[in-house]
Amino acid sequence: MLTAEILGLKYHRVLANSVTPEFTASLKADYDYSFVISYGGFEDPEYNTIDKNAGIIDLTKGLDHVFANFNKKNRQHVRGTETTEELSFTHAIDDFDSYFQFYKRCENERGWYPVPESELKNSIVFSAAFNGHFIAGVTAYTTGNKLRLGRIYSTKRSNDQTEISNALSGASTKRIIFEFCKYGIENGFATLDLGGVDLNDPSKAGITQFKQSFGIEIIPVKIGRYTSQTFNEKEHLIRENGYDLT
Repeated sequence: MLTAEILGLKYHRVLANSVTPEFTASLKADYDYSFVISYGGFEDPEYNTIDKNAGIIDLTKGLDHVFANFNKKNRQHVRGTETTEELSFTHAIDDFDSYFQFYKRCENERGWYPVPESELKNSIVFSAAFNGHFIAGVTAYTTGNKLRLGRIYSTKRSNDQTEISNALSGASTKRIIFEFCKYGIENGFATLDLGGVDLNDPSKAGITQFKQSFGIEIIPVKIGRYTSQTFNEKEHLIRENGYDLT
């Protein structure tokens, strides 16, 4: 489970096979904002729930099987990053403040707000750098044997290094997804959830096709959100301070 805090408000993100009032009781007691993704039922009426789809990669059959399910172009792009000397990939963040500014810039350039610093700090993060400068990153969080991606971001909208093409930026992100698959398998996770998949919204066709290119299984999920009275009173301050919880 991912936990974080902003403006004195505690919140979390958790994954569950199914949700009952017994499961959520402590979450509502301990957090001002509760974000739960259920891969089964969702029975607590105090949560505002919506039906969505998620894109799942089965990690239990090993890395070779997972990689074989990537489409041909993805496999070529991942292999290409392995021979591009200027590219490097890391699971570590040595200078968090500097990294957060990179991440924030990526979000702002596509018209989004960043998640709070504490959420990024408590996430699992893989990043790509070109000649030592970050160009892409992906965050994730876990519960039990489930691993789910959070934010996918890059500098492709404002690269000031002309040698960084959109293709290279995209290939780097694909390599990061591959690194998450490898990380998940090495650490005993059964599934990697690439996040929401919307098959009906034309504005999301690009990200949907991107996720489908990894050979995902699309499954229904329920997303539930619970907010305390204190959170409701302060929620406007989160956006006013330039952050997004979603």
